Amino acid sequence: MPSYMITGGAVVTLSDRPLTVRLQMQAGSARLDAVVAGGPLTTAVRPRPDLLIVPRVTERTMIRLVPIGSELFPAGAVANVSVGIDDARSSDPERAVVPPLDLAGLAEREVVILEPGGDGVQVRGAGISERRYRLSGVAAEAQVATVGILGAQEVSPTSALHVVVALDGSASFRRFAEDATAADPSTAEAVVAVLDGVASVLSTERRRGAAVVGASVAFRDVPPDEPAERAVISALREAPRSSGVRSGAPALSGFAEGNTVTYVVTDAVPADIGAFEAADEIDGEARHLVVIGSRSAWQLQTPPSTPHTFIETDPAGRSLAEAFRSDAELLRRLVRSLLAGCFAPGTEPYARVGR
Repeated sequence: MPSYMITGGAVVTLSDRPLTVRLQMQAGSARLDAVVAGGPLTTAVRPRPDLLIVPRVTERTMIRLVPIGSELFPAGAVANVSVGIDDARSSDPERAVVPPLDLAGLAEREVVILEPGGDGVQVRGAGISERRYRLSGVAAEAQVATVGILGAQEVSPTSALHVVVALDGSASFRRFAEDATAADPSTAEAVVAVLDGVASVLSTERRRGAAVVGASVAFRDVPPDEPAERAVISALREAPRSSGVRSGAPALSGFAEGNTVTYVVTDAVPADIGAFEAADEIDGEARHLVVIGSRSAWQLQTPPSTPHTFIETDPAGRSLAEAFRSDAELLRRLVRSLLAGCFAPGTEPYARVGR
């Protein structure tokens, strides 16, 4: 019998014989567990964390993955899982294979459901869907933090949002787009990468927009396979320098359908803050102000009444990307702040952000 890939709602039937579950990991370590309605499957044998033997399936059994050595799976953690029958006499043993699973940010992952059937053991995937895109660097770490906070790799369709990242087009802000080093991206790119990691969880349809707000608004739709930082910084470089920022511009989001959160990234509370706060009240439109700068300068400003996040430039001169790499909790706090205002009170995501 050939190997079958378990995709979507596909069901594979294997012979009613002892099953061997195998795991191969890319980045991070994991343990295979077998769980039934009453708790752990006591008859299961685990010679190694990545090898599990189920002697017989007599009831619905869930195979899940749990990280080893950390609370959450790290960025880049991908699992390859197979369920089969070891038969030395066969050159083509029965086997069901799960597509590579992105585990980044999860505390555990249900993988396969085993159930007794009339003619064998039925094997099906547990919520298996292929990730449409991969992130790297700061964006991947921000994705891990977002998944860890929300407890899911994607929010439900009812909570999903289009995400727009708008950069201040003024001359004063551009210094943050021009401080890249040979080792690290610019401050602006690092912030946009964080927002892209957040967007990968908030936007189930991967609708992202880039905008530059100055004397006018320049909006563009970001293709699904393009890193947001590349699109946003490219738009900034192409836009003319301005002397101010129109943070409350009504056409800033660019998306006519669906709820949208727009992050306006700037270096000071904008002069049109009243218009910004008013735009946050528009049905289906949420605005979040992201200010980069020194803490002393921030303390002299009056923050908006709407959700906002302050990102302090490192007094020691480290790049923002380096600061994130050396302090995972710093990135996690930033992501939690960026999620403020994204969900309706009373929903599970809202409660998780507030914890």
